[in-house]
Amino acid sequence: MDEETGKLTGMLSEYVSYAKDCLGNQTLEFDIQDYDDYEEMIQALLNREIDMIFYVGRNPFFAEENGYALTNTA
Repeated sequence: MDEETGKLTGMLSEYVSYAKDCLGNQTLEFDIQDYDDYEEMIQALLNREIDMIFYVGRNPFFAEENGYALTNTA
């Protein structure tokens, strides 16, 4: 996120735009959270405070142990 403008930049903004364009007349809302630490993100996911992490490391063992699905980010 650009600290001066507050706008999303980089790959995340491109992904959100792509996902929005794929839905046609449906509505897609994102409540984007910012974390400074990867472990903090994982804990938020485990606590069900967030639904997904972009981009999460692809650790199949971690995903299987926690019941998560790893999807293609594009």
